Amino acid sequence: MNEPDNPARPLYVDLDDTLVAGDTLWESISALIASKPLALPALAWRLKDGKAPFKRAVAERVALDPAALAYRAPVVDHVRAEHDSGRRVVLATGADGSIARAVAEHLGCFDDVLASDGQTNLTRANKLEAIRKHAGGEPFDYAGDSLQDVPVWEASAEAIVVAPTPGLLERIRSHHRDPVVLCPRRSPWPALLMAARPTQWVKNALIFMPLLLAHTGGVGKVAAALGAFITFSLVASAGYLFNDLLDIHADRRHPRKRRRPLASGALPVQHALLAVAVMVAAPLLVALLALPILYTSWLAAYLVLTVAYSTLLKRKIVVDVIVLAGLYTLRLLAGGAAVAVELSDWLLAFSMFLFLSLAMTKRYGELLSIPGDDPSGREPTNRRGYLVDDLHILRSAGLACGYMAILVFALYINDNAATLYHHLFPLWLVCPVLLYWITRIWVLVGRGELEDDPLSFATRDRNSYACFALIALLFLLAGPKPNPDLVALATP
Repeated sequence: MNEPDNPARPLYVDLDDTLVAGDTLWESISALIASKPLALPALAWRLKDGKAPFKRAVAERVALDPAALAYRAPVVDHVRAEHDSGRRVVLATGADGSIARAVAEHLGCFDDVLASDGQTNLTRANKLEAIRKHAGGEPFDYAGDSLQDVPVWEASAEAIVVAPTPGLLERIRSHHRDPVVLCPRRSPWPALLMAARPTQWVKNALIFMPLLLAHTGGVGKVAAALGAFITFSLVASAGYLFNDLLDIHADRRHPRKRRRPLASGALPVQHALLAVAVMVAAPLLVALLALPILYTSWLAAYLVLTVAYSTLLKRKIVVDVIVLAGLYTLRLLAGGAAVAVELSDWLLAFSMFLFLSLAMTKRYGELLSIPGDDPSGREPTNRRGYLVDDLHILRSAGLACGYMAILVFALYINDNAATLYHHLFPLWLVCPVLLYWITRIWVLVGRGELEDDPLSFATRDRNSYACFALIALLFLLAGPKPNPDLVALATP
């Protein structure tokens, strides 16, 4: 890497996608969606007045924490080194002035700030004009990242390019033979795939459960279940992305979640928003055209509930875990609708208690990893709304719900299992296996050894595999009967 040949020249540095990995305007919009979604329509109307007034209106409603931005370490280090050497360094950005000044003050390595002021959008020719005026017509160097910066680079003495595409780098080299390149560009596709969390799709295997428990099959029903699994998984991934968009700044303060693609800056906010739109629209369209309308209705209900959870309900104590449990049960309902299998009251009761226990496990593990410092136990553990004193209540309720699920299953065996199975004794043996698995999960989360979703943890846990394999074997030994009524866990 070459260094600028004249440190005496002032250095002007862009902010969005240059100094930080991401766009502060889009991050402000995502923060606005999380905190004041009803303000978005009025703000969108401000676009008619131009981008600068729009940026100012957004900045007035959302105060970004400069410490919570994803800074590009090589660029910050370069700027600090230039500033420490006595060189004049100026932040020149199209972001609103309030954001730019907050960043400059936080980093402490800028001598001045040029930014959009609510009237003039400081990009392209406007930025070049402002820099020339600020530099007094003298030569200057410029660090940027995009095609919008080309007019500035063309007028600069030295070009510093951050994460350039091959086409952009070639264009810059037509004016600067050997530009300085910082942070080689990376493809956003691996980051997008990681943010979509395909490993979480294992939860959507619940869609196949109604088909299995109803003892039916056929190519048509299996194909319908597979189509439901794929469309549901894409919508679920859109939900994960949307949730990460709203939590981006909180995740950056979390010891583990700060490595997520959005929080780390590996995936730009605007790309994530586009991906959310595609992963919602395409599956819903396919479901409308190829799957039963009842399945599409459950899929839409899952989407609405996911958005409600991400924007509001996850901050409501107890309501949050009930909604999480409901999202699991919705997978069963959607799976039954896709293959025209009715779910019995037994299965719905069992699933609600089991998934409520698992949802409380997830929340307990998250809260336990962020302990409070207040010895009185009255300090909130985080934005979820729980207090330190609430953890033991959550644990007690979670264990009780898990054992209630086993009780429901035992009552089903005693009253109705004979309608679907020849032998009941193997089914009774399922109860101690479930008792072991649920209790072990709670022991592990109490030790702080389980912070992830329990079902995701189960996909990496050999003991869980053994338990699930044993349960499947016991169901086979029970001798499933034909089920002409197509009811998953039959009712009399």
